[in-house]
Amino acid sequence: DTLSLALNLYNDFTFKITKDGFKVTQANSNKLPEDSNNLVYRAFCETFKLRKKTPPGIELDINCQIPLSAGLGSSASAVVSGVL
Repeated sequence: DTLSLALNLYNDFTFKITKDGFKVTQANSNKLPEDSNNLVYRAFCETFKLRKKTPPGIELDINCQIPLSAGLGSSASAVVSGVL
């Protein structure tokens, strides 16, 4: 997972709180789920669940530079972003 740091590859996730719902926009990758199966969203919701809170609606803008399923940490970046 740390190899992507050496290659200067980054994923950017921008969250915007909304009244309800979940919406995704993507740059550089249209392969990510745009529903509740999205890993960033799942980590986001799980964090709220662990704190016994209801997650707000969000608009999530994703810019992927780390290749998916390449062992470079794309999934790790998604989980960490969702938790943060």
